[in-house]
Amino acid sequence: MNTEEKPICGYGPLAEFLTDHGFKTSKSFISKICSPAVGNGPPIEGYWGKFPLFLPSRSLTWARARVRPGRAPPGDVTAAPDDRSHSAGLPARAPLPLTSQTERPAPGRRGGPHKRATPANAAGAATE
Repeated sequence: MNTEEKPICGYGPLAEFLTDHGFKTSKSFISKICSPAVGNGPPIEGYWGKFPLFLPSRSLTWARARVRPGRAPPGDVTAAPDDRSHSAGLPARAPLPLTSQTERPAPGRRGGPHKRATPANAAGAATE
């Protein structure tokens, strides 16, 4: 570990440090991204008790690496079109035909007609 740099101890101070240097973030985000389940946080240099230690230079390098390019402003004709449609270039599908009201089950009923147990049906089923 570089002894010339003062380490940052804990997630809260790291979030403050990054925010002060232009990378607005929060303690909860840093805690989440540094968790073992995610594991995408800045490099941890060691631990002071239960608190992780981060070097400022390596934390800023990590934050800069997370910056992604922005979108082109509207009206910029030099930028490639941003087509987020998953069906770009595919022919349009015809709408499904509507069913008539008689084909739909009555409100509150899930299926079609069913036989209710009556004394005549129950007696006939017992003899078979």
